[in-house]
Amino acid sequence: MDLLTAYISFIGNLIFRVLEKIPGVNFCQVLKGPNDLKFILIPKCGTRSIRNAVLRHYEFPLTKKWRAWSFIHYMAKVDGNNSYTIFLRPPLERIHSCWKQKVSAQRNGSIFYFWQYYPIIRPDMDFGEFLLAVAKIPAPFREKHFTSVKYLINGADLGLCQFMPLVSLKTTLNKNFLEIVSSANTTTKSDISDSDANTFDQLLGADYSFDTELYQKAIASNDFSGLL
Repeated sequence: MDLLTAYISFIGNLIFRVLEKIPGVNFCQVLKGPNDLKFILIPKCGTRSIRNAVLRHYEFPLTKKWRAWSFIHYMAKVDGNNSYTIFLRPPLERIHSCWKQKVSAQRNGSIFYFWQYYPIIRPDMDFGEFLLAVAKIPAPFREKHFTSVKYLINGADLGLCQFMPLVSLKTTLNKNFLEIVSSANTTTKSDISDSDANTFDQLLGADYSFDTELYQKAIASNDFSGLL
């Protein structure tokens, strides 16, 4: 991809990212890798590691993350005739990772990321409060970082997709990109209290049952249970 095309693609993607600030607007994000490899990106499921793998594959510095974004295609519905690789994690862990990076006192950035949901979601909420806030937002209007996977893979033929558990991220990327790719994931199940896990099960478990079922199938079909 030449520099002008990359800039045009990047600017176009910025427009989509702005539109996604409207509650209920979530696009599918497809990132093309080498050898016709296609990823559907699920926020908080290894997207940074996949992005870095693409940058390194095309010999771009990791600091130029916009070049990786230029390889991402935003669409309301993906082509169901294509095969996609999709990394998944338990939905509670994914929501916890979202809270830690975007809401907690340890959050990144000076501008509050979820300003469009204020005051339902507020800076520095603890995780239990965040779960209660997410439960107040109707499922179709949740932002991509904490919405169900079903809104992010619209149109995909589940039978053609390769669903992979996040624990296999490093191994899978190393195999496909033929080089060592480190994982950016730092959130583990041990960071979540039993109380918060119970809150999730009671208030949000049904909303994310699709995510849980897909993740369990990814573990079983790829025999990665030993990594958990």
